[in-house]
Amino acid sequence: MIINNKFVLKKYNTGIIIQARTGSKRFPKKILNKINNKTILEFMIDRLLNYFNKEDIYVATTNNKKDKIISDIVKKKKINLFRGSEKNVILRFIKCAEKYKLKNIIRLTSDCPLIDPQLMIKYFKLHIKKKYDYSGNCFPYENRTYPVGSDFEFFKNIFLKKIYKKKLSLYEKEHITPYIKNRKFNTFLFKGNKD
Repeated sequence: MIINNKFVLKKYNTGIIIQARTGSKRFPKKILNKINNKTILEFMIDRLLNYFNKEDIYVATTNNKKDKIISDIVKKKKINLFRGSEKNVILRFIKCAEKYKLKNIIRLTSDCPLIDPQLMIKYFKLHIKKKYDYSGNCFPYENRTYPVGSDFEFFKNIFLKKIYKKKLSLYEKEHITPYIKNRKFNTFLFKGNKD
């Protein structure tokens, strides 16, 4: 549903949850680096705000003191904030969705500033229509056609809860999607016309 030129996710009990932290080992504080005088996180949020309402966007960061700077950016942008476990990312998503009563999650990572909101909306509608447990444009990674930096994924929160009950490794808790590979779930990888 589009109201005032914005795609309204509340109708679908859905929220965009952006996973964010400053503790990257390969490139520390990468989401605080700037593009056109905006941090990468702000750049990403502003792209989303062209197509979605503030109340439909959530940033899920960690409880660590060093991530207070993320909280400050989120408060400045007047969007929703959730703070949770740094390493147990799947639980952070589940708890964020529970707090805000979201049945469906659009997962973005804050180091993917080149997401295309129009493409997200197109594929989100298909995700809902086909009733996938999981779908996205980036996993499995070896089969993806969209460029790195434009990643988005769709989950049902009940699906996340279901896999959270399994014996997940620390890696699977932190990265979420590896667990679903080669298992019998209703999943789908969206592909572009060009690789």
